[in-house]
Amino acid sequence: MPHPARPTASSVAGRARPVWWTEFIGPDWSEALAYHLDLESEATRIDSWTIDLVPGLLQTRDYSAALMTSRVDVPSEQLERRLALRERRQERVQNGSLELWAILSEAVLYGQIGGPDVLRGQLEYLAGPPGNVTVQILPFTAGAHSGLGTSFHLLAFAGWPTVGYQDTIQQGLYYDDPDVVNGLTRTIDDVRATALSPSASREMIARRATELKGE
Repeated sequence: MPHPARPTASSVAGRARPVWWTEFIGPDWSEALAYHLDLESEATRIDSWTIDLVPGLLQTRDYSAALMTSRVDVPSEQLERRLALRERRQERVQNGSLELWAILSEAVLYGQIGGPDVLRGQLEYLAGPPGNVTVQILPFTAGAHSGLGTSFHLLAFAGWPTVGYQDTIQQGLYYDDPDVVNGLTRTIDDVRATALSPSASREMIARRATELKGE
């Protein structure tokens, strides 16, 4: 059976784009961002491995705002529009139509993005996420593992093969080569198996959130 066509910039552009994001177009808009939003809108599941930040679709508004205001390429007048776009993207997580499996380095629990109060609010959310969201923590005690040094995401679709994605300061990198995607899949599965169980992870997150009340 022929392999389904992989989602490329041209193939996604040929589909009827969801119109929801047109209200968020601003001076910083790009075709790369539109492509990412189209892919994200089509995805049925996203698996993430992050070494320093909470994935965007799981960020609280305060956490996102702290990240955006720290960036030199985000003018203050664009902040509210970007936050509104982030919250609109998160609606699929909130309504259960997108499954997320996020594996975070324990370092994420200590990076005080926005200060202790903002981080505590973020961790309290991660400790009790929606039912379609699974969160695992890879503890420092795991030592060397196959996911060291880089964060990445795998987007799965109903009608397309999985696509790998890595974020950069300027724009994302996408991988549809089967060998590359298979390598990323093996890596994230290894990290998943090494990480704490979801229940033990929630306990660790909740403990860290409690610690932050005294900081």
